[in-house]
Amino acid sequence: MRALGIGIAVALAACSGPYAGKAEKLRKMPKSAEPEPPPVVAEEIKFAEECPVKFQEEPKDALKQHNRNATASKRLVEQADTLLDDARVAKDDKARVAQTTEAINKLRKALLDAPYHAEATYKLAHAYALTRRKGCAIALLKRLADLQKYGDFAADAKRKIDEAETDSVFQPFRKQANEAINR
Repeated sequence: MRALGIGIAVALAACSGPYAGKAEKLRKMPKSAEPEPPPVVAEEIKFAEECPVKFQEEPKDALKQHNRNATASKRLVEQADTLLDDARVAKDDKARVAQTTEAINKLRKALLDAPYHAEATYKLAHAYALTRRKGCAIALLKRLADLQKYGDFAADAKRKIDEAETDSVFQPFRKQANEAINR
């Protein structure tokens, strides 16, 4: 009997349910200090410092070419200006890039056709500054300052230089921009 009693006790203990007996006491999690968030650091804007393009032209051939193509260049500058305005308000980055690139191409064509066009020179410098092409923007601002040497183009060049002096797009490199326009 005794063996039977021990056998039944072992069988009952082995067959007890998962919730039989006293529950284990849970330990509280140790408190640890939250890690400090990393400091917010302004990301440095990287500009393309060099410009492979030369913006100086042979004066006697360029003057003839300018006189011949001034009207067509003016239309290209107006189209590029519209594209830059559209890019400024575009919500999609791809559209903004495409419109800015197209505007730069139109302005470059306008300058190739009419090398003394002050508006095209300034707008192209502005577009290059928008795309962080600092070297090209400064080279074009120097070209704009050089246009003051030519009597026919001096008034337009001075007006655009005054505009460049207050243009916020040149603010990240204002000192170099002002040096380029002799201010």
